[in-house]
Amino acid sequence: MTMEFGGGLMQLGAKTVVVEAWGEMDFASAADFDRCLDTAFVRDSAEIVLGLRRVTFADSSAANRLGVAACRAAVDGRRLTVGWSPCLRRVLVVTGTARLLTLHDGACAKGNSV
Repeated sequence: MTMEFGGGLMQLGAKTVVVEAWGEMDFASAADFDRCLDTAFVRDSAEIVLGLRRVTFADSSAANRLGVAACRAAVDGRRLTVGWSPCLRRVLVVTGTARLLTLHDGACAKGNSV
């Protein structure tokens, strides 16, 4: 059984935005994930937390999008933290993208939906 990609945004405090995503992160969902990230990046936040613990499948497209997000955060002077699922972590390590990211087992938070 496959699980379609889904995502949402929450504001956590004044300076942190959380992007929660679930399901399959692959070539087919890259544009949807990019829209979530774009919304997070337009906010005035010092930190962006990507809560990706419920990602059930990831391919190299997911690693690519996360690498781009890491570079974008660095250029903007923001902190990017990624909470990963086992399948996503595996892809990030194999592709070398994990070196660009701050990975955290519990990167998820309770906040206000935006």
